[in-house]
Amino acid sequence: MPNMTPSVVYARERLTLRRNAWDKSEPAGTVEKGREMRSYGKTGKWHHIVIPATDMIGWVHEDMLVAGKTAPATSAMTTGAISGAPRAAQVQAIYPPRPVGAQ
Repeated sequence: MPNMTPSVVYARERLTLRRNAWDKSEPAGTVEKGREMRSYGKTGKWHHIVIPATDMIGWVHEDMLVAGKTAPATSAMTTGAISGAPRAAQVQAIYPPRPVGAQ
């Protein structure tokens, strides 16, 4: 049985998580610089990545990752945010007030 203990890796810079281990594969999301991730294995130079506390799973090329116990230096503006596929915003319609007694 293969070892299923993940390695801790960090995003070297803002990167695109891919659905397959290929640079032209469909994006699965975006990860900000310094974000902690888990690598559960490799195919060639591509790591199978899971982002903790999210439902994001995908592939990242090893050149975009930093291995180790500490995150790379990040600016004060880095939020560690992630984003998945764009979703349509749910906007509630706003109607003007009706006069009292109107039907």
